[in-house]
Amino acid sequence: KMPKMQLIYHTFYRGVVALYLYREGKGETWLKEGSEMQDQLKIWVKNSKPIFENKLILLEAEHYASMCNVVAAKESYELSIKVARDNGYTHEQGLAYECMGKYLMSIVEVHQAGH
Repeated sequence: KMPKMQLIYHTFYRGVVALYLYREGKGETWLKEGSEMQDQLKIWVKNSKPIFENKLILLEAEHYASMCNVVAAKESYELSIKVARDNGYTHEQGLAYECMGKYLMSIVEVHQAGH
């Protein structure tokens, strides 16, 4: 059964914000919450891959960034951007670009953040 759109976006954005707050040093509870939101999307992606795949990949990128896994984070950000574009989620493609840019700036990869 598909969840309501409000719940989908609430879960997705809550996960993005939680993992960002964790990286900003706001506490371990934010990492746990971000992981819980990621786990929920893993369940939902089985029901409708085109709707949930780019969202899940972006949360994975944010999680990798939180764990200081630079290579996996970059690959996941790029894949999230591609999947969002391929499925017509322009606004989520933009969000993935923004998240990737902020992450790259935070690790001082300014030349790549401008892409």
